[in-house]
Amino acid sequence: MPPIETTARGPATNHGRRGRIRNLVPVVLVAAALVAMSIALAAAAASIAVARPARANLDTDLASRLSANYSAGAESDTFAPLDPQIVEIARNDQRGLDSNPEAEIVDVYYFDPPDPNDHSGDGDIFVNAPPIPEPEDRPTSSPRGTPGDATKTPTPAPGATPRPTPTGGTTPTTNVTPPPTAVATATPTPSPTPVPTPQPTTVSIVSMADSHVNQLLPNSNFGSAPTMSVDSSARSLVLFDLSVIPIGSDVLSARVALCALTVTAGAGGRTQQINQVSSLWTESGVTWNNQPGGNSGSAMPFTLPATAGCFSVDVTPALQALAQGGPNYGMRITDQDEGTALLVQYATREDPLPGRRPTLIVTFHAP
Repeated sequence: MPPIETTARGPATNHGRRGRIRNLVPVVLVAAALVAMSIALAAAAASIAVARPARANLDTDLASRLSANYSAGAESDTFAPLDPQIVEIARNDQRGLDSNPEAEIVDVYYFDPPDPNDHSGDGDIFVNAPPIPEPEDRPTSSPRGTPGDATKTPTPAPGATPRPTPTGGTTPTTNVTPPPTAVATATPTPSPTPVPTPQPTTVSIVSMADSHVNQLLPNSNFGSAPTMSVDSSARSLVLFDLSVIPIGSDVLSARVALCALTVTAGAGGRTQQINQVSSLWTESGVTWNNQPGGNSGSAMPFTLPATAGCFSVDVTPALQALAQGGPNYGMRITDQDEGTALLVQYATREDPLPGRRPTLIVTFHAP
């Protein structure tokens, strides 16, 4: 029977296992060390918590945006470059501290790892700020981001517990001051410019025709005589051109000026009268037989002077009617009691002295 060869493998095999185990120990330790270092670096890079006591002061370099210095007394922490949103939130934090001295705020800064496709920077910084109680009478300021900045949702770091967003509560009321109500300003009414009262016009019109008729000489004409007579058998006629007085004028006064060249004794003090005539006549053709009627309108009486001289008789009613468009046929002068009348002679327009000729003086307002 051939011999059986045996090999003692137990010790040899155990020794080989221990050798392989010894070779793996450094690898495991290195791996564990790398894992621990990775966790530590990740934790350190993922979250930084800074606690600020009440009444902390914030100094922010807004011009260069290089750093933010949160200081409490002599101690301070300096951080990397700030995003504009961080600056705005920090301002809100400071306003919250100023309005509530008892508040204590903790800001947690999260670092977003660099995006290999984003060449704008090394990463973004975000702030998760705690809610700040605002007074009810003040509107809450909303953070304003720089237009065009991309806003990313902050990712909570491992181990960090996100603070819940407060819900409910009293909505801050914004006190809006209404614009002042416009008060209508009364526009002053301009005082009417006083219209000056037109001054009256006065005209003097010398007779355009005058004569007398005599019952004793019924067909005789005296139109060219320098005198005209009034007595128990004679009547005088006179005509004035009224074209200078516009129709519709307001006649204020009108008088006929006569100059008595002869006044017979006893004639002074007698009453004579002037009437408007009712038909046409001519200076060169009028006689006793063809004389016009003298009963138009009311009689305008006057008293004769005791001696020769000039005087005037008021004929305003007659001129007022004529100024309104009534027919102008002239006037007639007679004694009120023709049966006992005494001779009176008046100057005519043929008198050599212009101041003694029959003249009509009218004062009126033109329309």
